[in-house]
Amino acid sequence: MTEKIETSTAVSEAAYVQDYTLDELMVATLARTIRDGNTVMHGVASMIPVMAIQLAKATHAPDMVCVNLEGVDFRPQRCYLTTEYFALGEGAVQWMSLPRMFEHAQRGRINLGFFSGAQIDRIGNMNTSALGDYQQPSVRLTGGAGQAILAHTVGRIVMWLPRHESRRFPEKVDFVTFPGHHPNVKKRLDKIVTNLAVMGFDQETGYMKLISTHPGVTVEQVQHNTGFELLMPSEVPETELPTVEQVRLLREKIDPEGVRKQGM
Repeated sequence: MTEKIETSTAVSEAAYVQDYTLDELMVATLARTIRDGNTVMHGVASMIPVMAIQLAKATHAPDMVCVNLEGVDFRPQRCYLTTEYFALGEGAVQWMSLPRMFEHAQRGRINLGFFSGAQIDRIGNMNTSALGDYQQPSVRLTGGAGQAILAHTVGRIVMWLPRHESRRFPEKVDFVTFPGHHPNVKKRLDKIVTNLAVMGFDQETGYMKLISTHPGVTVEQVQHNTGFELLMPSEVPETELPTVEQVRLLREKIDPEGVRKQGM
């Protein structure tokens, strides 16, 4: 992926593909949240967002820049199971330290961040710290890795979960690692992309709302797998399908080995 990835004609760009896989739908949906010119960051072990970043850069957002520990505007030869593998930084224009990345966010220079976690509640609080009582948890998780700070400093936040289950969407998270909509927190939450649907947040109440369901998924399925009542529009559209060009790039250029399927 260090070489320039050429896209096809405008006709193929607009044509939707029918033989897509769920992982390709998620990558394409995340890619569409990136705007041209954005400076974007992602979390640890986030290969699905890494591929979305590469896909956006190869299609509609050629002037976006990824800033992360792997480097600035990195372009690896292949995708890996972890974002902490040193070779992911191949092709980067420069290396970036963790303090410098946080400084960029605090200066308002990071427009979009991709994050995930074990639990997300109705107002967007995220838990990556512990399940159960924090002092004596049933499961001790990896921790926030700076999410609490980035929640206040990154321009927009898009969350992604490969498995949409009621235990992952409780009414209230067991521990708040990453603050959601709160009177003292500027509302930066944008969307959540899962294997079932796309959700957003009502800007007045801060409550999670359904934006679209993936093809073949019903509103009832999404609600059944959510541990609280979602706000619902009068009509719920289907999530936009990947284009022929997006799928071609993923399969032939960005991730021909299918690493994206391991993140689902």
